[in-house]
Amino acid sequence: MWREEAFDRIYRIVDELPSPSEEVRAHLEAASVLADHRQSPAEWWTGSRIESCWRELRSAEKMIARDAAAVHDVLAHVVDAQRHAKAYLPKDDVMVEALALELGKTPPDLGTINALARNVLVASHSASDRQHRELRTFKNGLRLQVGVLVAMAAGLLVAVEVWHWSLLPPVKDIQDLAPVAIALVFGALGALFSAIPSLSQVPESATSFSPVREQAALKVVVGAWSAVIGLMAASAALLTKGDTPTTPTSLAGFAMMAALFGASQEAVTRFADHKATGLRDGGTASPSGS
Repeated sequence: MWREEAFDRIYRIVDELPSPSEEVRAHLEAASVLADHRQSPAEWWTGSRIESCWRELRSAEKMIARDAAAVHDVLAHVVDAQRHAKAYLPKDDVMVEALALELGKTPPDLGTINALARNVLVASHSASDRQHRELRTFKNGLRLQVGVLVAMAAGLLVAVEVWHWSLLPPVKDIQDLAPVAIALVFGALGALFSAIPSLSQVPESATSFSPVREQAALKVVVGAWSAVIGLMAASAALLTKGDTPTTPTSLAGFAMMAALFGASQEAVTRFADHKATGLRDGGTASPSGS
């Protein structure tokens, strides 16, 4: 997604500025190279290629703004600065207010307006970078949690297979590893269905480090574990005083219980949802390509 945004920004700059300076052209070419190659695992984790690409594009934009002289060039620069400020800066920001005040003067001073717009753009880029760093850190944290839970689930399956643990309520015609695997699968399925309402409320505005996929993955694996833990609690409650297992339940009933327990993951993952919403609120109206 970020590649399409980067190339869209490059093409827009080229269309608006058919004859860019050598410095601007160098930054655009560097951004194009960064966007055109696949990320290494390290770059995927740190987001360094994405940030480097946007850094090149922003350097090009700052140079274009610096060299703006004609009225229409300055006004285009002001519109771009205001668009970014609306997304990333508070309404009462001093630089934003100063720009608005200068625009209201008659006649306006193009040099002052251009300098103020450049300052607003730089401040907006800094705020955008800060938001992206926070989102990237949060996103990587979710990836780690998902990875740990998946590894633990795999470990549980191996342990049940090796030591023949009986953790869940008995199910007709199946035993050992199968009940645990079914609980994990149907718990994940129940989690996925219950996650639809919360994930559908995520803003449509795109950011390069959107954690939506990681949020969905966390809900699925937490739902799988919720099913296992919930069924383990049910198994403990259903045992008789002599620790004799109760009558085996049907496979359909067992799968339904697993799905219901999996759906309860919202009670746990809503904290991650609130955190993601709070981070996105720093730039909910993110302009394309920021």
